[in-house]
Amino acid sequence: MIFLYILGFRIKVSDTVGSGDAFTANAAIKYLNGDSLEEISITANTLGSWVASSTGPTPRLDKDLIKRINSYI
Repeated sequence: MIFLYILGFRIKVSDTVGSGDAFTANAAIKYLNGDSLEEISITANTLGSWVASSTGPTPRLDKDLIKRINSYI
């Protein structure tokens, strides 16, 4: 059995609607791509926390977020 501990991100929560969906969608896509558990966890946490810190369930992606997620790859 593999155990992995990934720290969450401290954010100012604006709206939690959609953050779980964003986390799960990212995790599923990364898993199907064969990415490592560590990469899946970090990128899913990044995307989920970003959505929770934004207003609305589907905030517009910005260049900073894309750069942050790509830096984990």
